[in-house]
Amino acid sequence: MKSKFRSAMLLVAAALMLPMLSSCIWTDEPLSKEKAKDDAVIGDWIEFGESVNPMNIVISTDKDGWYKLVEVEKREGKETRMTDHLVYPTISGANHYANMQYMTPKKDVKDPKYPADFTERFMIFKYAIDGEKMKVEPLNHQKFAEEIKAKHLPGTAWETTWGNNVGIQQKPAELLKLLDDPKNKDYFGDSITFKRQSAKK
Repeated sequence: MKSKFRSAMLLVAAALMLPMLSSCIWTDEPLSKEKAKDDAVIGDWIEFGESVNPMNIVISTDKDGWYKLVEVEKREGKETRMTDHLVYPTISGANHYANMQYMTPKKDVKDPKYPADFTERFMIFKYAIDGEKMKVEPLNHQKFAEEIKAKHLPGTAWETTWGNNVGIQQKPAELLKLLDDPKNKDYFGDSITFKRQSAKK
């Protein structure tokens, strides 16, 4: 599961342009309209415990309450900027979530180029920061697919050549309540841990 999560994060740029061919999970709405402030996420983070091509993300503040998350690939001492995303936190008690903006081309648009050609959706991650480490948990697309197909949750789920696509259509307050429940750990996939490389700015 961890390798699948790493692949999903590293290939998220491809997923933005090829949603029908990539395994991904999104919601129609963020967990909250309010953009919580959590500057503890700011910094240069590298995947902890991964010696071969570890994932590297750089998080900084952006406009209007957003944070910018940039994926960086480091090989042979060189850095290559892979892709960047807008994201903002939702804080619910002791639980912290990231709502990452996910733009998908509209079905009736053959050659999407402009903002109006895309639909805004969100990828949800749970995260927890302990000192200089950050634990990140994605939603478990297999669990959500099963629940949606069984009509227990509203949404759509279908298989593609590369994996499962899941669109969650549950109301934000109801989804947040489900994710907050400590009994529902199976709604999250395997976690990945990052270690901060530089001080917050």
